[in-house]
Amino acid sequence: IDQHEKYKYYCENIKKVNIINNLRYSNKVINYCNDIMEYMIKDIEKIDNIVIKRYLNNIGYEKLNKVFKLKLIYNVFLDNKNKAEFFRQCIIKLNEIENSKECYKISDLDINGKILKDLGYKGKEIGEKLNFLLDEVIKNHLLNKKDILINLLKL
Repeated sequence: IDQHEKYKYYCENIKKVNIINNLRYSNKVINYCNDIMEYMIKDIEKIDNIVIKRYLNNIGYEKLNKVFKLKLIYNVFLDNKNKAEFFRQCIIKLNEIENSKECYKISDLDINGKILKDLGYKGKEIGEKLNFLLDEVIKNHLLNKKDILINLLKL
């Protein structure tokens, strides 16, 4: 069963009946728990800084840190030493990214929608360009300088 099928099964069969959705919690708490559950079912086999930054962009540091710690605890419990060590390394990489303040979300870019608007971009094109620039910066954090980002738009 591939990752997509597993996620589809989760959404169709597990997410709906997840106890958190049936208790009286705020949407914030429900979404928080569902985000963690969604990443708990992901098969994380290979990870690098780019993958971690994409996960960070999706769910943020606090939730991703919890996911990695829960996966570590789970694998220690199962006595799966290789997987446990893998998640220890994930936590180390995650903290290195966070401590070095590497960009992983649009608001961390050294450019914003107003600058793009001033450059002549309009409407949804601004969001598309910001997402493009974020993807480039996630791949290479050294590109996160206003002049470099503007030049990337001209390519």
